Amino acid sequence: MHSSPCDINDIFISQDSRFSFLSTDVSQDSNASHSSQKLPRFRSVSSTGVSHSAYLRNPRERHALARKTRVHLELFEENAYTSEFDCLDQSLKLKDKQESSIKVAAPLTLTIAQQVATIAGEVLPYHIHNYSSYSASYHPDNLKTDSPNDQSSRWSSDAHNHSQYITLRLDNPAIIRNITFGKFHRDHASTVKEFKILGGMNEDNMVEILHHELKNNNRPETFRLEHINGNLLFPVQFIKIAPLSTFGLNFNYSLWYIELNGVQDRSIVNNAILEYEVYEERKAASRCLNYLRQNNMMDMFHALQQRMTFEYEHPILSELHKYLVEIGDFDEAENTLLKAHSKSLFDTDSKQIEYILNWRKIEDDQNNTIPSPRGGHQMCIDEKEGKIYLLGGWSGKHDLPDFWYYNISESRWHRLSSNTSKQGGPSARSCHKMCFDPLTRSIFVLGQYVDCISDAEKNTKSDFYRYFVDFNLWKRISTNTAEEGGPELLYDHQMNIDTVTGIIYVFGGKIISNTSNFHNYSGLFSYSIPTNSWTNLRCEEHGKAIHVSKVPHLKETRAKSTAIVSRVGHAMVLDTKSRQLYIFSGENENGYLSDMYSYFVDENRWLQITKDYASDFGPEPGFIQRATIDVERQEIYALSGSICDRDGSKEGCNAVKSGLWVYSIAKGLWRNIYQSDVRERKTWNVWTSTEPTPRFGHQFIYNSKNRMHYLFGGNLGNQDDHSGRLDDLWELKLTESNRLDPNIILKRCLFTLRMQKLYELCDIAATATHELYSQGTFQISQETKAALDYLRNYVQPVLDHNDKQQSEVFKMICANILLTEYASQQQNDNSFYIKKRKGDMLYRSRSKVFSSISQCFPQRIRESFDSSFGSLSIV
Repeated sequence: MHSSPCDINDIFISQDSRFSFLSTDVSQDSNASHSSQKLPRFRSVSSTGVSHSAYLRNPRERHALARKTRVHLELFEENAYTSEFDCLDQSLKLKDKQESSIKVAAPLTLTIAQQVATIAGEVLPYHIHNYSSYSASYHPDNLKTDSPNDQSSRWSSDAHNHSQYITLRLDNPAIIRNITFGKFHRDHASTVKEFKILGGMNEDNMVEILHHELKNNNRPETFRLEHINGNLLFPVQFIKIAPLSTFGLNFNYSLWYIELNGVQDRSIVNNAILEYEVYEERKAASRCLNYLRQNNMMDMFHALQQRMTFEYEHPILSELHKYLVEIGDFDEAENTLLKAHSKSLFDTDSKQIEYILNWRKIEDDQNNTIPSPRGGHQMCIDEKEGKIYLLGGWSGKHDLPDFWYYNISESRWHRLSSNTSKQGGPSARSCHKMCFDPLTRSIFVLGQYVDCISDAEKNTKSDFYRYFVDFNLWKRISTNTAEEGGPELLYDHQMNIDTVTGIIYVFGGKIISNTSNFHNYSGLFSYSIPTNSWTNLRCEEHGKAIHVSKVPHLKETRAKSTAIVSRVGHAMVLDTKSRQLYIFSGENENGYLSDMYSYFVDENRWLQITKDYASDFGPEPGFIQRATIDVERQEIYALSGSICDRDGSKEGCNAVKSGLWVYSIAKGLWRNIYQSDVRERKTWNVWTSTEPTPRFGHQFIYNSKNRMHYLFGGNLGNQDDHSGRLDDLWELKLTESNRLDPNIILKRCLFTLRMQKLYELCDIAATATHELYSQGTFQISQETKAALDYLRNYVQPVLDHNDKQQSEVFKMICANILLTEYASQQQNDNSFYIKKRKGDMLYRSRSKVFSSISQCFPQRIRESFDSSFGSLSIV
């Protein structure tokens, strides 16, 4: 996990009117990073509106312009394209070829960690080094054989307590990436549920590298072990597995098979061992230095520091400690903080964004007509016009045929049609998919759910529709896409559009047919808008997995798998920057899925990102999770719907959970930024005004221009009312936390620093006032006036009145100054509310402030060895 650069509970800094350069508005324009590139102007235009001498910078712009020009011709002359356009297309092919031949500079020298990342992993041989116990014939050596149908092929302890363990020793030291647990062919009560794994170069000094749970099913599970932090690798020769619980109550622990995977190249591992030994030595030395400095043993501290061959901390922190803690020169300490700010030392990693969620329920105050409650509907957005389109859905009793759009600026719904089939559009339907093409300003609709048993008389052919938003005109593109090389009739699939090339990608979904094969899933198809043609990219045949190309040069987690399994109810988004489709979650006949794949659309190539993101601290496996993508930020947002229990079985998927997860494409990490505690079915219908109730079958879309998400409708899921549906519309704003802003961080540091000086001034004032009163002089001391003056002119300007904690601290110090006068009148030193700070007490007080301020600096500035490897986050 990534820690914040500043803990708001420790640091109380606010705006400072005395620092004009800090009072500027640091908020970013939400639209600034989304400004569109302007196409070059044409010098001469033909009768068709296309220049004969047009110059476009790359093939994507050419395709975009071509599709935008063709849309108007397509309304009246189907498949009739101008010769001018063909000439334009041909004339640029040579330039495209020349541009693609540009050579890339040679790569830089890789670190050991980067070298390991490019090496495919291998199975690591090991033997049983030690164990706590075993019962009957269930010896630990059985773990080396994968025999899921043999009940005796397992290790089983002879007791159920937390002293049980198994220690594995690798034949050679290695960098272990993953551990795989094989299982019995069916669920078993003695199978280990919760466990911990420790690792190290010797069995007497190991750190925790995983704490997780297994699922009670027959599917092997692979977990990523903590093995790298930044550029530091963690070499291991011993692995200790400590079981903590079983699925059955008080059963002895059983494990069936263990496989370790990683890198054991001797030269790389030896270098990693040397680096880690240096790291351990520096960490030990740094802890000694910390202890000496915290306890004011500065002579010994400086003597040891001079012997060190590495930099203990950033010089700016050493300077701050000198002026703040050792000398007590607060003016110079402030200058040090200002110097750090001017050198951008408070700047954090811009890719690590902290979010604050703001849900807002959009109410209709004018009693306008709004869409009726529904689930299984579809929505898409026209960002340019600020309109959200909604089509169909399931009312709980029947499919809906209506068509709406929501005007964001007006905060109002508009009904376009009560029955689109009467305007030549699609019939009433649910579980379909639709997408919006901004260049041709068209909406495409594909698929629907049909109950083949009760609706056998219905047409099960796959129709395909297009809606031209500027002309309010529906057009049926196809009566049966399967006959044209496209998918059969399907539902709960996913559909994304590449707005640059004009290609729509359709993946997965359950195929509707009159056959007895209920588990029949669709593959991957693409539809070209300019050519009105389908391409079958990958097909699913009778439940067999879709083939995936191997990519040997990529890391093991992405290259090992050779197949992607099709599915239904999954999530899919398109990253137009990297030209990749991302697919994750969903279900098939084996249960709920938590794998993640990417598909390179220009290369027709697949990669497996992870087998189980739930094991990588990601979302729980689930069905009909909704996902969006912010291409500029390179983040995927996933809103959970129906999720399953830890065993992963379909029968266990009986909970609905409101959780929002963010996946960093650059880092390959999931983060949970919102989670509702409502899980049980009986609480699904709990309605609040601050956040939406948990649901599934809803729609969740993203407007990249205003960076807002919109949520509408869905299934309430109440067991007592299976027909219950929702009609609420919510707006979600993700606000970046101010604590990552360097200016705000500086102000908090200044507040903390000035509060410490004020406390010391109050101590001086208390002593002076007590001396005056003991002499019979009843007046406010000059020292007290100086403390009040400093509070008013220096502390108050950096106070954030909207921060309750800062306000409470400020009120307390004001009251304490007055209490000092009262206590002095009583001539009772022990009654002073403000304790006097002298000697070691003063040093410890300043040291605490220094520690709090140093935590506001990024990790790269703080001490490098303040945590053990086992507590650091996985990269």
